[in-house]
Amino acid sequence: MCGNHRALFWDQSIDRDGRVIRADVRRSAQEVWSKACCLAGSVLGDSADAAEIMESCVARVSRYLDRRNAAPFTQHTAALLLVAFRNQLYSHAAKLGRTKPVGHATEVAECVHDGAWHERVDRQLELIDLVRQLSKRNLIILRLRNAGYEWKEVAMLLGTTAANAKNGFWRELLQLKSKIANVAAKPASRSPNPPNMAA
Repeated sequence: MCGNHRALFWDQSIDRDGRVIRADVRRSAQEVWSKACCLAGSVLGDSADAAEIMESCVARVSRYLDRRNAAPFTQHTAALLLVAFRNQLYSHAAKLGRTKPVGHATEVAECVHDGAWHERVDRQLELIDLVRQLSKRNLIILRLRNAGYEWKEVAMLLGTTAANAKNGFWRELLQLKSKIANVAAKPASRSPNPPNMAA
């Protein structure tokens, strides 16, 4: 799905406050770890902070289920953990204020026609302009798709349907492409009184 490099996540039976971590939550953490690393890489640019975020989420979800007196292995702990991880990851990214390059956006590049080398340069500039103007939600979608996520997985992470995620993404992309084309088509404004060049 994404690169072979993964940050390490050390499974622990006790959290930082000395509370016992539920076995079902620990198992779920191992199940979703690969997906969490890919998500962190997509949002932050690398997965270096994924382990610390996951450790915090594991402790929080474990405490939440204990407060509800939920019997072990009776809840959808993997889904709960992934949602908690996603929310904390976005909050962490907002604090960092990072903007990372998205890499090879092959799906977006398909919107722009192929041609000679100067046309390829124009296409690359258009692609950069498109990416810069994407909404935060669709920028995340682009990064997830670039990381290898299927539309169903993207939809699950964003709490929507695959059709809504896909349609909204391409709708905005086409609107931005049309907007950029319209701006490029406008003639450059000229000064109403050009300077007198006569000697």
